[in-house]
Amino acid sequence: SFDNPYQKMMIGHAERIKNDRILHAKSKDEKMSALSFADASVPVERTSVKQKLGKYLTIFSFKKQQSYQMHQKADKYLPKIAQILESYGIPEDFKYIPLVESGLNPKVTSHKGAGGYWQFMPATARLYGLRVDSGVDERRDFEKSTHAAAKYLKSLYDQFGDWTLVAA
Repeated sequence: SFDNPYQKMMIGHAERIKNDRILHAKSKDEKMSALSFADASVPVERTSVKQKLGKYLTIFSFKKQQSYQMHQKADKYLPKIAQILESYGIPEDFKYIPLVESGLNPKVTSHKGAGGYWQFMPATARLYGLRVDSGVDERRDFEKSTHAAAKYLKSLYDQFGDWTLVAA
């Protein structure tokens, strides 16, 4: 949080300019090329990135019925996630990962065994301090799993030195 109201106003203004640039772009390609993640441009010039992004945008744009519930969950959880991530020095854009991975549903489990809000595999969850056994699965605990995810993301950044690579 910023104590300086002028700084806060300038950051808000910069965000509005950035969003306006995206919204008023003339073509789909211009909109795609204006995207950024963790203050880095999304490499949409790479065919694989552009195809995956297009696929996810298509999927989520047709799930209008569930959209209201997703927005309610996002309003509840994203500010808390952002606060925890910020305490570890992680860019705010990473708060969307559990929204995409699990729809903010702690009961989601992949066919490979990843589970919880952040879709941790059991071994990775244990490595970052979560209990996962027949009696308890802390991957489903919002706060504990978010702290574990922040530690995991931070360790990946320490390894790669680039937030875009961490997100990949």
